[in-house]
Amino acid sequence: MVDADAEGSLGALTRSITSRWKKARGSVMVLRFLTAVGIKKSPAPKKDGIMAVAQTALGRLIGDGIDVGQDLQNWAQGEGSLKQSKISVYHGPDLQSKYDQIVDSQVGEKLILHKELMDLFKNMRPVGKKEKIELNLRGKIITVLPDMSVQTEYLVISGATHPLKITNGSVMTPKGIYVKSCGEVELSDIQVEASSLALCVSGTDVSLTDCRLSSLDRCIQVKNEGRVQLVDCQVASKKTMDCVHCSSEGALLYSKGCHFVGGVRMKQGAVVVLDDCLISGGKKPAGLAASDSGSKVIAMDCKIADSKGAGVLIDKQAWGYLRGCVCKSSKDAQGLHVRNESSSVEVFDCDFSGNHHDGVRVDGGATARLINCMAGRSKEFRGLVVWDPNTSVEAINCDFSGNHKSGVVVENGAILTMKKCKVNKSSVSYGLDVRDVSSTVTAEDCEFSDSRRCGVFVQGGGSVSLKKCKVNGSKESSGMIIRNAKSKLFVDDCTFLSNKQNGLLVEMGGTGSMENCTIAQSKENYGFVVNGQGSHVNAKGCSFSENCQDNILVLGGATADLVACSSAGSSQGRGILIRDPNTSVKIDECTVSDCKLDGILACMGACVTLSKCTVNGCQKGLVVRDVSTKLEADACEFSENQSTGVGVLKGARVTMSKSNILGSLSDRGLVVQDSGSEVVASECDFSNNVKDGIWVSGGAVGTFTKCTSCNSKDNPGLSAGDGGKVTAEDCDFSQNQLSGVYIYGGASCDLSKCSSRGLKGVMVADRSGKVTVDECIFEE
Repeated sequence: MVDADAEGSLGALTRSITSRWKKARGSVMVLRFLTAVGIKKSPAPKKDGIMAVAQTALGRLIGDGIDVGQDLQNWAQGEGSLKQSKISVYHGPDLQSKYDQIVDSQVGEKLILHKELMDLFKNMRPVGKKEKIELNLRGKIITVLPDMSVQTEYLVISGATHPLKITNGSVMTPKGIYVKSCGEVELSDIQVEASSLALCVSGTDVSLTDCRLSSLDRCIQVKNEGRVQLVDCQVASKKTMDCVHCSSEGALLYSKGCHFVGGVRMKQGAVVVLDDCLISGGKKPAGLAASDSGSKVIAMDCKIADSKGAGVLIDKQAWGYLRGCVCKSSKDAQGLHVRNESSSVEVFDCDFSGNHHDGVRVDGGATARLINCMAGRSKEFRGLVVWDPNTSVEAINCDFSGNHKSGVVVENGAILTMKKCKVNKSSVSYGLDVRDVSSTVTAEDCEFSDSRRCGVFVQGGGSVSLKKCKVNGSKESSGMIIRNAKSKLFVDDCTFLSNKQNGLLVEMGGTGSMENCTIAQSKENYGFVVNGQGSHVNAKGCSFSENCQDNILVLGGATADLVACSSAGSSQGRGILIRDPNTSVKIDECTVSDCKLDGILACMGACVTLSKCTVNGCQKGLVVRDVSTKLEADACEFSENQSTGVGVLKGARVTMSKSNILGSLSDRGLVVQDSGSEVVASECDFSNNVKDGIWVSGGAVGTFTKCTSCNSKDNPGLSAGDGGKVTAEDCDFSQNQLSGVYIYGGASCDLSKCSSRGLKGVMVADRSGKVTVDECIFEE
């Protein structure tokens, strides 16, 4: 349901149209009735056949005192030929007594057309376009034409001021009926067949009920402030682009329960109101089309089907309102197309599904509001397309699922706002596709799931803001991709679950921020990936878990800031992998746990800063490797990891302060290995590990200040071997199983103000080892 505010100015417009229509129908009017009937020329009248009947009928009218015009009077008397003549039938007070017997007093004053005059209609036939008879009915009473059957070149109703009613008849006319500049005309149960225009209304009110109009060309045209009401009518045009055409400011068409074969079109400020109507077989540009400033279309509970152009087109500053409509099976275009600056539409509870082209397209600076709508199952294209600068769309509680290509596309600087929408199961492409600089999407409580490719794809400078959204189950790609410079991502409280490749990928210069999001269960690749120079993401309070490979991967010169995040349970990979030159990551107050491989791996020249982080339950807690790779850790804890707590390898460099490397379950606390590798640690604790608390070897360098390495279960607190070099000041190596310090294989160790209590304080295994001791305490 939509609250009253949602319908805006619609109520005022609808009430105005309804009031104007009721006022027009309540007034009393008189019409003159003209018919363009050509009469076959003849130098002299004959007293048999059609001509005889016509002349006899005119003679009776003349005999009753009815003025039929001098030309017709001469022709009826056998004098001259007829080219353009007029029958004028006056009904005034002086003639009223002649027709008392045919006045129906129960329903008010009515005049039933004289039988001889009806016979004149029935028996005359057109033979030339220039020959015309005008029938002029005047007076202050209502005129009724029952059972009127006319076969004529052109039937014109014009000029009177009181109502005319025509019932239960047929008009066979090549050029149709023309109603202009008169009062109200009511047609009921009338069949009109024309080869060109069936009905033209100009500056007049015309009401049709249970009528059937057909034409090879346009069927109904309304212009010059004409107003037409159609109820339970059938209107069919077989060849032209539209069967109803309203084409001037002030022109109004109201239709209820009608079937239009061919399009309905308004322009130049006309207004069309459709209620419970069917429009089928519309030609280009649309089944229902409104164009030009001031033109308005209101369609309620209507169905538009099988259009060759768009189902509904709002164009050139026109305005539309659609409620409860169904628009399906447009063959060559969109279900709904809104285009050009200042064109706008409000759409409620409508279905634009199953079209060949896009379900809904808004472009050229137009605006649209879609509430409780569907635009799915597009056979070849997309559900919703929003295109061009200044184009904006608001979609609330809509479903854009099951389309062949992308469910929603926003390009070339357009703006889309979505709330409680579904964009699922795109067959060959993306759920949401956002492209180009200034293209912007804001989505809240939406779902972008189960598409073949990405649930959300942003590239070329587009921007997406998601809140409380789900991006799940992409079948062949990542859940979400942000690509290219100036492409931006803002995500809050969203989930990215069970996508085939990555949960979220930011690459090639894309940037973004994330808060309180969950990225989990990626089936083949990573959870969260930031890749490439210029790519950057801030993540706060996010959870990355149970992804097939690494939960978080930052590489290729990208940067990232992770704050208060968790990475847990990577089934085949690491908690966090940071790699490549110029890649830089800051990790603050994060936890990494229960990963099959390393909790954190920094390598291949990356730069990492850790603060107040916890890494536990992984194969290795932290691994830093390769020349030019640098890591700083402050107030961190690496505990109860299966193998090494922290490993520094292959020329990497690590600076640690106030950190703990504790309780490694099967290996050492800290391993510094290989030439060029270096660790500088202050106020750190390397205690309670199964093997060495600290192990420096292979030409690596370790510098330790105010550190503790105690209670190693099987090995020394500090081991240096194979050319390793250690400098320790004010450190404690107590209560270790073998010795406090163990030197071998040509390693060297400078100890200053250190202590070792328990077993042997310092052991030097061979002569190549070197130890310098200054102000140290060794106690057994």
